[in-house]
Amino acid sequence: MAENKLARTNDPKRDFEAIFAATNKKNPKPEDIKALREMMNEDASICRSYGDWAKQTELVILNEYFESSGLILETVKKKLAELRNDLGWEDANVLEKLLIRQICLTWLRLYYVERQHHQATTGSHSLTSGIYWDKRLSEAQKRHLKAIESLAKVRKMTAQTAKFETAASKAKSSQTLNSLKILKEMTSSGR
Repeated sequence: MAENKLARTNDPKRDFEAIFAATNKKNPKPEDIKALREMMNEDASICRSYGDWAKQTELVILNEYFESSGLILETVKKKLAELRNDLGWEDANVLEKLLIRQICLTWLRLYYVERQHHQATTGSHSLTSGIYWDKRLSEAQKRHLKAIESLAKVRKMTAQTAKFETAASKAKSSQTLNSLKILKEMTSSGR
Protein backbone atom coordinates (compact mmCIF):
# COMPACT_ATOMS: atom_id res chain seq x y z
CA MET A 1 0.00 0.00 0.00
CA ALA A 2 1.38 3.40 -0.98
CA GLU A 3 2.12 5.84 1.81
CA ASN A 4 -0.23 8.82 1.97
CA LYS A 5 2.09 11.73 1.22
CA LEU A 6 -0.55 14.12 2.63
CA ALA A 7 -0.40 12.70 6.13
CA ARG A 8 -0.77 15.55 8.60
CA THR A 9 2.19 16.66 10.65
CA ASN A 10 2.60 19.12 13.50
CA ASP A 11 3.70 21.78 11.00
CA PRO A 12 0.62 23.52 9.52
CA LYS A 13 2.72 25.36 6.94
CA ARG A 14 4.26 22.11 5.66
CA ASP A 15 0.82 20.45 5.66
CA PHE A 16 -0.64 23.27 3.60
CA GLU A 17 2.28 23.26 1.16
CA ALA A 18 1.80 19.52 0.60
CA ILE A 19 -1.95 19.87 0.03
CA PHE A 20 -1.38 22.90 -2.19
CA ALA A 21 1.10 20.98 -4.36
CA ALA A 22 -1.19 17.97 -4.58
CA THR A 23 -4.34 19.91 -5.49
CA ASN A 24 -3.12 22.95 -7.44
CA LYS A 25 -3.23 21.09 -10.74
CA LYS A 26 -5.65 19.61 -13.21
CA ASN A 27 -7.50 16.49 -11.99
CA PRO A 28 -6.09 16.10 -8.47
CA LYS A 29 -6.75 12.83 -6.67
CA PRO A 30 -10.10 12.66 -4.82
CA GLU A 31 -8.34 11.83 -1.55
CA ASP A 32 -6.18 14.96 -1.95
CA ILE A 33 -9.29 17.07 -2.52
CA LYS A 34 -10.83 15.49 0.57
CA ALA A 35 -7.73 16.43 2.60
CA LEU A 36 -7.92 19.98 1.22
CA ARG A 37 -11.59 20.28 2.20
CA GLU A 38 -10.80 19.04 5.70
CA MET A 39 -8.03 21.59 6.03
CA MET A 40 -10.31 24.39 4.75
CA ASN A 41 -12.95 23.40 7.31
CA GLU A 42 -10.32 23.65 10.04
CA ASP A 43 -8.78 26.90 8.77
CA ALA A 44 -11.13 29.33 6.98
CA SER A 45 -8.22 31.65 6.14
CA ILE A 46 -7.32 29.29 3.27
CA CYS A 47 -10.60 30.10 1.53
CA ARG A 48 -10.26 33.79 2.31
CA SER A 49 -6.80 33.80 0.73
CA TYR A 50 -7.09 31.49 -2.25
CA GLY A 51 -10.84 31.58 -2.83
CA ASP A 52 -11.08 35.36 -2.96
CA TRP A 53 -11.12 35.80 -6.74
CA ALA A 54 -11.44 39.57 -6.51
CA LYS A 55 -8.21 39.70 -4.52
CA GLN A 56 -6.54 37.12 -6.78
CA THR A 57 -7.54 39.14 -9.86
CA GLU A 58 -6.20 42.31 -8.29
CA LEU A 59 -2.87 40.60 -7.59
CA VAL A 60 -2.62 39.22 -11.14
CA ILE A 61 -3.35 42.64 -12.64
CA LEU A 62 -0.88 44.37 -10.32
CA ASN A 63 1.87 41.87 -11.07
CA GLU A 64 1.26 42.04 -14.83
CA TYR A 65 1.01 45.84 -14.97
CA PHE A 66 3.94 46.58 -12.72
CA GLU A 67 6.24 43.57 -13.10
CA SER A 68 9.15 45.80 -14.11
CA SER A 69 9.16 47.92 -10.94
CA GLY A 70 8.90 46.72 -7.37
CA LEU A 71 8.69 50.35 -6.26
CA ILE A 72 5.64 51.10 -8.40
CA LEU A 73 4.02 47.77 -7.52
CA GLU A 74 4.29 48.39 -3.79
CA THR A 75 3.20 52.03 -3.97
CA VAL A 76 0.15 51.13 -6.05
CA LYS A 77 -0.74 48.34 -3.60
CA LYS A 78 -0.52 50.93 -0.80
CA LYS A 79 -2.71 53.35 -2.77
CA LEU A 80 -5.32 50.63 -3.34
CA ALA A 81 -5.38 49.90 0.40
CA GLU A 82 -5.87 53.61 1.11
CA LEU A 83 -8.63 53.82 -1.50
CA ARG A 84 -10.42 50.85 0.10
CA ASN A 85 -10.18 52.49 3.51
CA ASP A 86 -11.32 55.87 2.16
CA LEU A 87 -14.39 54.14 0.70
CA GLY A 88 -15.27 52.78 4.15
CA TRP A 89 -14.07 49.17 3.89
CA GLU A 90 -14.01 48.54 7.64
CA ASP A 91 -17.66 49.49 8.18
CA ALA A 92 -18.99 48.18 4.86
CA ASN A 93 -21.45 45.32 4.58
CA VAL A 94 -20.76 42.37 2.26
CA LEU A 95 -22.39 43.95 -0.79
CA GLU A 96 -20.59 47.24 -0.24
CA LYS A 97 -17.27 45.38 0.06
CA LEU A 98 -17.88 43.70 -3.30
CA LEU A 99 -18.50 47.11 -4.85
CA ILE A 100 -15.51 48.70 -3.13
CA ARG A 101 -13.34 45.93 -4.59
CA GLN A 102 -14.87 46.61 -8.01
CA ILE A 103 -14.13 50.33 -7.67
CA CYS A 104 -10.52 49.53 -6.80
CA LEU A 105 -10.18 47.24 -9.83
CA THR A 106 -11.77 49.76 -12.20
CA TRP A 107 -9.58 52.51 -10.74
CA LEU A 108 -6.51 50.39 -11.39
CA ARG A 109 -7.57 49.61 -14.96
CA LEU A 110 -8.65 53.19 -15.69
CA TYR A 111 -5.30 54.70 -14.82
CA TYR A 112 -3.40 51.92 -16.53
CA VAL A 113 -5.39 52.53 -19.72
CA GLU A 114 -4.96 56.28 -19.22
CA ARG A 115 -1.21 55.75 -19.16
CA GLN A 116 -1.29 53.50 -22.25
CA HIS A 117 -3.50 56.06 -24.01
CA HIS A 118 -0.99 58.79 -23.28
CA GLN A 119 1.93 56.70 -24.57
CA ALA A 120 0.06 55.61 -27.72
CA THR A 121 -1.31 59.03 -28.66
CA THR A 122 1.61 61.27 -27.77
CA GLY A 123 3.35 62.41 -30.91
CA SER A 124 2.64 60.88 -34.28
CA HIS A 125 0.06 58.11 -34.41
CA SER A 126 -2.53 56.79 -36.81
CA LEU A 127 -6.17 57.83 -36.73
CA THR A 128 -7.11 54.17 -36.13
CA SER A 129 -4.78 53.98 -33.14
CA GLY A 130 -6.15 57.23 -31.72
CA ILE A 131 -9.75 56.05 -32.06
CA TYR A 132 -8.91 52.67 -30.52
CA TRP A 133 -7.25 54.23 -27.47
CA ASP A 134 -9.99 56.83 -27.06
CA LYS A 135 -12.59 54.03 -27.02
CA ARG A 136 -10.58 51.98 -24.52
CA LEU A 137 -10.20 54.99 -22.27
CA SER A 138 -13.90 55.90 -22.52
CA GLU A 139 -14.92 52.34 -21.64
CA ALA A 140 -12.56 52.28 -18.65
CA GLN A 141 -14.02 55.60 -17.47
CA LYS A 142 -17.60 54.29 -17.86
CA ARG A 143 -16.84 51.14 -15.90
CA HIS A 144 -15.23 53.10 -13.09
CA LEU A 145 -18.10 55.56 -12.90
CA LYS A 146 -20.65 52.72 -12.96
CA ALA A 147 -18.89 51.01 -10.05
CA ILE A 148 -18.92 54.25 -8.05
CA GLU A 149 -22.60 54.87 -8.86
CA SER A 150 -23.47 51.31 -7.82
CA LEU A 151 -21.83 51.77 -4.42
CA ALA A 152 -23.64 55.09 -3.95
CA LYS A 153 -27.01 53.47 -4.82
CA VAL A 154 -26.45 50.57 -2.43
CA ARG A 155 -25.48 52.94 0.36
CA LYS A 156 -28.54 55.09 -0.31
CA MET A 157 -30.82 52.04 -0.23
CA THR A 158 -29.12 50.79 2.94
CA ALA A 159 -29.67 54.16 4.63
CA GLN A 160 -33.32 54.22 3.54
CA THR A 161 -33.84 50.70 4.83
CA ALA A 162 -32.32 51.67 8.18
CA LYS A 163 -34.71 54.65 8.39
CA PHE A 164 -37.72 52.42 7.68
CA GLU A 165 -36.55 49.87 10.23
CA THR A 166 -36.15 52.58 12.85
CA ALA A 167 -39.58 54.00 12.08
CA ALA A 168 -41.13 50.53 12.17
CA SER A 169 -39.41 49.80 15.47
CA LYS A 170 -40.76 53.03 16.95
CA ALA A 171 -44.24 52.28 15.62
CA LYS A 172 -44.08 48.80 17.10
CA SER A 173 -43.02 50.21 20.45
CA SER A 174 -45.88 52.70 20.29
CA GLN A 175 -48.34 49.91 19.46
CA THR A 176 -46.99 47.80 22.31
CA LEU A 177 -47.35 50.70 24.76
CA ASN A 178 -50.89 51.40 23.57
CA SER A 179 -51.78 47.71 23.85
CA LEU A 180 -50.39 47.58 27.38
CA LYS A 181 -52.31 50.75 28.32
CA ILE A 182 -55.58 49.31 27.01
CA LEU A 183 -54.91 46.00 28.73
CA LYS A 184 -54.18 47.82 31.98
CA GLU A 185 -57.36 49.86 31.68
CA MET A 186 -59.41 46.77 30.93
CA THR A 187 -58.00 44.80 33.84
CA SER A 188 -58.17 47.65 36.33
CA SER A 189 -61.80 48.60 35.49
CA GLY A 190 -62.96 45.06 36.13
CA ARG A 191 -61.73 45.14 39.72
